[in-house]
Amino acid sequence: MRILRITLENLASLSGRHSVDFTREPLRSAGLFAIIGPTGSGKSTLLDAMCLALYDDTPRLKLAPSRGEEVNQLSQQDTRGLLRRGAAAGMAEVAFVGVDGQTWTAQWKVRRARNKADGQLQQSTMALYRGNLQDGQDEQLQTGGKKTEVLAAILERVGLTFDQFTRAVLLAQNEFSAFLKSKDEERAAILEALTGTELFRAVSKAVYERTKQLNDDLKTLQMRLQGHVPLSDADRADLDQQWHAINAELRSANEQKKLWETQRTWYQRLTDLQADDERASNSLQEATALNQQAATARHQLAIREQIQREARGLVQQLDGATSRRNQATAAFTDATAAAETARTRQTAAEQTLLQEQQADTQLRNAHAALEPECLAAAELDQQIATDSRTQYVATTELQQAKVDQQRHDTALENCQAEIQNQTEQRQGHADRLQQYDRLQPLAAQGTLWLQHLDALRDADSSLSKARSDVLALQEKKSTLEAEFQQLQADQEQQQQQRKSLAVQQEQIADELQQLEPDSLYNQLTALSSQNNSLTGLRSSLQTLHERQEALRTAVARFNDQNQSLQQQISTLDNVDSQLPEAEKQAEAAGLAEEFLRNALDDHAERLRAALQADHPCPVCGAVEHPWHAEPPGIQQTALQEAQRKHQQLVEALQQLKTDKARLQGSIDGLRKQCQQLQNDQQPLRMKVQEAEQLLQQFHADPYAAQILEVTDEQRHNAITDQLQRIEHQTELLNERKTRIRDLQQRLQDLIADDTKLAEGIRKLTDEASGKSNRISELAGQITSALRQCDQLQQALQQQEERLQPLWQQLPEGAAEFQAAPDAFKTRLQEAWSQIEQLSGDIQSCDRRLEVERGKLPGLQQAVREATERTNQRAQTLQKIERSLNTLQQQRAGLLGGKTVEAVRQELKAGAEESSRRLKAVESQCQETNDQCTVATTNARNAESALTQANHEVTTAEGNLAEWLQTFQQQHEQPLDQTQLRETLAIPHADLQAERKRLQDLQDTETRCRERWQAALELLQQHRTADPPALTLEELQQRLQVLHEQLQALQDQASELGYRQREDNNRRTENAAICTELQEKEVAARPWQQLNDLIGAADGKKFNLLAQRITLDLLLQHANVQLREFSSRYRLERLGESLNLVIVDQHLGDERRSVHSLSGGETFLASLALALGLASLTSNRVRIESLFIDEGFGSLDEETLETAMNALGHLQSQGRRVGIITHVERMKDAIPVQVRVQRASSGTSRIVLPRSQTSAEH
Repeated sequence: MRILRITLENLASLSGRHSVDFTREPLRSAGLFAIIGPTGSGKSTLLDAMCLALYDDTPRLKLAPSRGEEVNQLSQQDTRGLLRRGAAAGMAEVAFVGVDGQTWTAQWKVRRARNKADGQLQQSTMALYRGNLQDGQDEQLQTGGKKTEVLAAILERVGLTFDQFTRAVLLAQNEFSAFLKSKDEERAAILEALTGTELFRAVSKAVYERTKQLNDDLKTLQMRLQGHVPLSDADRADLDQQWHAINAELRSANEQKKLWETQRTWYQRLTDLQADDERASNSLQEATALNQQAATARHQLAIREQIQREARGLVQQLDGATSRRNQATAAFTDATAAAETARTRQTAAEQTLLQEQQADTQLRNAHAALEPECLAAAELDQQIATDSRTQYVATTELQQAKVDQQRHDTALENCQAEIQNQTEQRQGHADRLQQYDRLQPLAAQGTLWLQHLDALRDADSSLSKARSDVLALQEKKSTLEAEFQQLQADQEQQQQQRKSLAVQQEQIADELQQLEPDSLYNQLTALSSQNNSLTGLRSSLQTLHERQEALRTAVARFNDQNQSLQQQISTLDNVDSQLPEAEKQAEAAGLAEEFLRNALDDHAERLRAALQADHPCPVCGAVEHPWHAEPPGIQQTALQEAQRKHQQLVEALQQLKTDKARLQGSIDGLRKQCQQLQNDQQPLRMKVQEAEQLLQQFHADPYAAQILEVTDEQRHNAITDQLQRIEHQTELLNERKTRIRDLQQRLQDLIADDTKLAEGIRKLTDEASGKSNRISELAGQITSALRQCDQLQQALQQQEERLQPLWQQLPEGAAEFQAAPDAFKTRLQEAWSQIEQLSGDIQSCDRRLEVERGKLPGLQQAVREATERTNQRAQTLQKIERSLNTLQQQRAGLLGGKTVEAVRQELKAGAEESSRRLKAVESQCQETNDQCTVATTNARNAESALTQANHEVTTAEGNLAEWLQTFQQQHEQPLDQTQLRETLAIPHADLQAERKRLQDLQDTETRCRERWQAALELLQQHRTADPPALTLEELQQRLQVLHEQLQALQDQASELGYRQREDNNRRTENAAICTELQEKEVAARPWQQLNDLIGAADGKKFNLLAQRITLDLLLQHANVQLREFSSRYRLERLGESLNLVIVDQHLGDERRSVHSLSGGETFLASLALALGLASLTSNRVRIESLFIDEGFGSLDEETLETAMNALGHLQSQGRRVGIITHVERMKDAIPVQVRVQRASSGTSRIVLPRSQTSAEH
């Protein structure tokens, strides 16, 4: 870091602008230069300017009290106090080479309001520019705006804090021995501030917290490890063996279940086929019945189709003829009416034509009579037009004269009104100005008073804001303190909760040990085995009983079916004996019916009529003729009776055949069923034997054998009691098992909760530490804010004193301003503005009055002349109007006041209209004559058409009546035209739908018969295809028992699998926890060792170690410098503390206190420490400039010579060294000097060596 230029303006005693440029000769080449001048001339101010531009601070202001009395309303540490009294603005500027090797210019400025010497002092500003700014160069602003941002940017470029800068670059006066003789705490703070050892405190705390966290994690893992203890190897092997045995039993039971389910499916298929056969049989019966019922519908459909086919054309022919006749009748009626109407219109048109001819003659006579009057009216119109033009000219001149008179009158009135108005306005302005009599003396300096009011309001606002900030900070501090206390309480509460969790974990572990989870599973297995044995025994007993009952039922069913079969055979024999006789009776009845029918036909009637008594019959040759004398009615009755009897016998014969077929089918079915039932008895007997053999197997089981020894009635109760006992014991064990699971889960939850609490306690500790630091920061901010409130209170009092003259003029103004500052200020502004405006308005009114009074005489003369001209022109206009009125009255008597042209146009239009109407009437008359002729012809044609239509209707009606008679004879049923039309109205689609419905009924019967035959065939095939050996009931019972056994086995397998998974999980968790515990122990070991060395909750351990090492390094650098000054002394650190001792090497390395050194020795030792500090703090910053302020006056000649040699050594190291001194020998020894000389009025100026001159302004 190298200083290139220092520029200042109006700081302390240095008035005007001054610049010291180290890039110009001879300062550029001089490694050592002196800054000299009288005491108080401003030598140190030059160095203050350097600190102001870089840090907005100075070493001397650091020594001032931060609180206490203020100077010129400023704190004694406020850098703005360096602005020279009576100056409007000041500045400090430093050009330097930063740690990045670039050139920068730091600037600090302060000014007063409005750039006036009496203006209020404004806040200082800072900026950083790229390069070495020179007058006339363009600025390259790098950072501006907020001061904190600029300070951060400068610090980044300089590489040194203010404290480091004042130890390494600027060695201020009276601070040489501060570090040498300070206490341990002060020396530690200085070392920490200069070398950044606060990092070591943070590292010490972090190591302590990390070690604590790792130890907490280890404790947590150890507690988790206690809750995840797996089974022993022997217990796990036994568990695996039980699981494999249960799985083998499951596989065997599943195979048996699959076999029995296949057999049960055979019975289900049989049931489905029987249901299909029954449904098919029912469907066939229903379809047959519906098809038989549809015979009548088929007959009706045939009749309707015949009617549709044969009669539709005849009806359409009749309807067409009737429609044409109706149309012809309507046309004849319309034509007759039209002819009559045409004749009436013809008569009316002829009368209208006669009237129009008479009107046209009268109109022409009236036109001829009006022509003389039109000529007289035209002459009068010409005279009236001439007089009207004369009247227009006179009227125009009169209006112009009136306009001129009105204009002059208006001008005169305006002038008089303006005089009156200006007079009133002036009086009003004067009255309003009288209201501001108290403010008129202050109006001249109104702007200044308003500025004072703004300053007072700003001071009061700033004070209020500062006070509110103090309250807010205090409230925030109280809140943080309460939160800090709450965090401590929460931390304590969570510690208690962790202790409670540890107690609960121990209790749960003890309870788990008492419940003995391993023996629980063995007991459950034994009970499950007993339950399976008893369940199997009960199932076998039930199966034996059911099979015996099924065998008895099968034998009873066979006996019943065999008895039914014998009854059906007896009934069939009876039917077979009745059939021959019924066939003979039906055949005889048929012959009788045929005989009677033949006897009653037409040919037979003619033959019978030709028979004669005692003469042979030409057909049979008989001489007797018994039917010859019978009446026709009796013969018809006999035929109907024969038909009825024949029908009854045929139906009886058909019923006997049907009964025979039904009985034959029933007998076949019963024989098959009997055979099937007899076949089914053998498997049932075998199943009974199998069940008895299966029951013998249970004698080997002690529980089952004990039950088999009792009677059948007692076995059920014994099995039930044993099963209830097993169920009760199983429930107890399951409850114990559930309790074990709950306890294990709860133990895991407690471990998880403990982990969360540990993490929460760590977070609470961090948060409490942060809040503690924040409380300390707020305490400092509250102190600073209170000091600012005091400063603002003094500024407020000063502003109130400045406003006393205003309050004396306006006694109520102070209260009004305090209540509403903006309103009061606005009122003053408006009042002073009104005073100024009213004064100007009064002067303006005076000027306008003078002008208007000068125009008044001329306006009055112009008004008189204009009035005279108006009267003359009015008289002339009256004469013209009287002459014009006379002519207009004469003209009004002619043509009714109408113009000649209008009258002639009306006459012409009337004539044209009359001619047009006459032609129209003639045309209309001719048209009516033609229409009358046409209407008469149409009436005759319509009459002929009507006659032809009547003939067509008569013909169509005859054809239809003939067809109806034929149809009635053919079908022997009545049919009139209404029924005929109803039948024809049936849509063809409906007939097709009915035909399709009847055909569907027949097809449905056929399909139902085919389905029934197919279902019967499938049923017979299934019955003969490998029937099962067990009945369906036996299969259901065995499957139920097997299902229960499978369920029990699956429960056992699930339980064993659960125990395996639980053990696997515990083994996995145990291994993972052990691995994690080992990793945590390995990771915690170096942290524990590091914590033993440097870890501490307050961070002091490592911080103190770092400070001791830092101090040792500092002493090495300082002793190197001290050897250059004197080989007698050496600085050392005392023991494990930060105390310093001086070693006198001339007295055998005797150690003594640094307080025993003389003044010169103290200066040398302090200078050596200062140079050592500079070397220590510049390990990353190359310090090429050094400024030393005073300190050489207490040295003797020899020591001074030593110090001069040391400074020369620094110069040889490449540093530019500047010294402020009053020692004459040093002045003489340093040729390059910057002089600060006193001037008049307490000011000073800087005189640069040789080629440089002071840039004073």
